[in-house]
Amino acid sequence: MKTLKKQNGLTMWGWLVVLSMVGIIGYAVMALYTPITNYVIFESIVNDKLVANTALKDAKKKEIEKVLVKNTAFNKVPFSPDKENLVIKDTRGKGKTADILFEQRVHFIWDIYFVVSYNKTVKIGEGAK
Repeated sequence: MKTLKKQNGLTMWGWLVVLSMVGIIGYAVMALYTPITNYVIFESIVNDKLVANTALKDAKKKEIEKVLVKNTAFNKVPFSPDKENLVIKDTRGKGKTADILFEQRVHFIWDIYFVVSYNKTVKIGEGAK
């Protein structure tokens, strides 16, 4: 009686496909590491220095910008508070709100870019939650 020998595992071509997919995913993770860490740092700066800081509740726009720029520069996060990235509004007796846009683009391959974006409205000087 003859039995067919079954193939165990992957062929050379199968391994080539699997390893190339693992390589592409690994390259994407390495490319996104810095923008994602910048995003996490920026979010903690906004929460700790703007939202939780009750001293900024009645501060002027320039003072708020100065706090944000100082902390992002210290942490080496690329952020410039221009008219599109930082809009501070006074809500008439209810404090101030800030519309913040932080966006970082990373080139992946060819004409493909990853975009890490932080777009949030926060109430300034609200206190720790």
